[in-house]
Amino acid sequence: MDTQEENQQRNNDVARIAAYIPGFKGYSDSEQRNDSDMRVRSAVARKLDLFKTALAEIIQTVAAEKRLDLLSDYDGLVTSIGEFQILLKEPPGDCGDFFQLQSVKEENTSDIYRLDLQLLEKAAHFLEQLETLKQSPFERSDARSLDSRLREMITCFTERAISMKGCHQIEQTLSDS
Repeated sequence: MDTQEENQQRNNDVARIAAYIPGFKGYSDSEQRNDSDMRVRSAVARKLDLFKTALAEIIQTVAAEKRLDLLSDYDGLVTSIGEFQILLKEPPGDCGDFFQLQSVKEENTSDIYRLDLQLLEKAAHFLEQLETLKQSPFERSDARSLDSRLREMITCFTERAISMKGCHQIEQTLSDS
């Protein structure tokens, strides 16, 4: 059963997500569920476009400085970002029929909201780290740190899909009983 504290936390998470994504409505209503999911994925994809632009500048600087040892690390990041962007284009696979459910109880969406918020915050921190990096000499450890941050975002996105699948399974069990 949903406690008042859990309900308040979920409302706070939705409000914080809406601060990142104007128009975000949540997942309880079937007509808004697809739109809310698309808004989260699009917001992250837009950040990734900014990352790729900043990385292109870093790659140019690294090449101009003849730091060829770093080119493959930064180039690999660009490739990983492109692969993640492909994942973001479609609703998460293997999430059951979450998007076809007529309704979803808010208490079953807490993990999804938490992961949405984490994904958006990780994307914002990644961009901040990248902007800071542009102001200093480039090192291999910087590329590894960025790669680690990117992997955290991908893991969060994967956990989000698993939570959507779990939410569908809970709702299905409730409707069967």
